Amino acid sequence: MTTLPWLPHRLYVEASSPLEVQKNLPSSHHCAHKEIVRLPLQEGTSLTVFKSHQILPCRSWVRIKKSSLYKGDVGYMESSNENTAVVIVAPRQRPYDITEQLGQKMEFCVDLARLANLDLEPILSSSGAEIGYICSGQHFVHGLLRLSLPVQSLELVEIPHPDDIKYHTNSSLDCSFIEQTFHIFSAQFWREKDEVEICEGDFTGMMGTLGDIDLAKRTAVIVCDDHAFDCSLRELRRKFSLGNAVKIIAGPFGGDTGYVVAVREDTIAVAIIQENGTSDDVSYYKSLCSILTNCIGRSI
Repeated sequence: MTTLPWLPHRLYVEASSPLEVQKNLPSSHHCAHKEIVRLPLQEGTSLTVFKSHQILPCRSWVRIKKSSLYKGDVGYMESSNENTAVVIVAPRQRPYDITEQLGQKMEFCVDLARLANLDLEPILSSSGAEIGYICSGQHFVHGLLRLSLPVQSLELVEIPHPDDIKYHTNSSLDCSFIEQTFHIFSAQFWREKDEVEICEGDFTGMMGTLGDIDLAKRTAVIVCDDHAFDCSLRELRRKFSLGNAVKIIAGPFGGDTGYVVAVREDTIAVAIIQENGTSDDVSYYKSLCSILTNCIGRSI
């Protein structure tokens, strides 16, 4: 299935007959679909050409479907044309690796490359800043690897899990886009009546509670002083208070629960509850992006 620019508000479905399409519709859609329009052969040929010329959007996340070493990995789309895309991934192979390191995800280390007496050619950004090196024919930027791959071997990932892009997070690659990705991922776990703060726009600094959330449109209804209004998720930040029960949804402690013991400008401290009921370990997480914790209760 795909959409066609010359057939707006409809889907193109490849099938042997209209009857096959109707038989494969979900029961909930039997009365919802529009009249089926059969395209002539020349339109089908145009579709084949159209699909082969689609260009993946830059500043997006993609999963690699076909690659002997990187299959299943998520990468950052740097550029794309009709046939080839440049994707930035966490390296699984570096020129100085020992046998035990082959296939392991690990940032490129300039110091190790120099210790191995490898030639390094600087890579400069459009502004002239040094962002990486060419080493043994491989392009490493921000500690990550530039890969040139066929467009057909990639699929778009709208909201990747933070654990799938943790190496991108630790780099200086497109920090604002990565923060936005984590923010939208976290918003999936927000619930009605959660406390939020508006951090952008005309209502900056205003506190309120969440009403309805529309992830597709990336908007939410905010209730403040008995008034409700729409707000972009980008403008909101989840607020945590001392004693809030939380669940860690990403990172090395993903799945653990605890409670908030300190709140600062850009971090919160979480005391993790151990199996024996104690909570001696305290971990700090950035709350500005709200990427690691999710409120699972009012307070404890």
